[in-house]
Amino acid sequence: MNPATPGGTVSAECGCGLPLEPPAGTRHWHPDLDAEPRGVAVVVRFGEDAQFRRAVRVDGGWAEHGYLVNYYADRTPPMTWAECGTCWAGTRHPVVAAEAQMQNGRSHSNPGKELRYDNIGTSCASNRGGHL
Repeated sequence: MNPATPGGTVSAECGCGLPLEPPAGTRHWHPDLDAEPRGVAVVVRFGEDAQFRRAVRVDGGWAEHGYLVNYYADRTPPMTWAECGTCWAGTRHPVVAAEAQMQNGRSHSNPGKELRYDNIGTSCASNRGGHL
């Protein structure tokens, strides 16, 4: 279900700002439809930066981690695989594996977007000059 914009046209983005369509040419899963992938330990909603929010496989399910996640994430019960792609707006997004993204500090879900670690703890900015 694509949300309509005020002008009545169909939007290609969710209210949360993430794309609604799955990535072309990139392996992805729809957690609400697809089985949990074997051998994948970290996923991110397509279009979201893993440094800010990612789902990590833990005993009993998946836990969200990152700069934008609840401070008490370590005390929050694990979520199910089906919940991994759901954003704050209730939209079910496709997810992509994020292990490589976490290892080299580059955002594969947003190609061309570099991560800067110069202000960790206060902000994390992209090479586009954006700040939290």
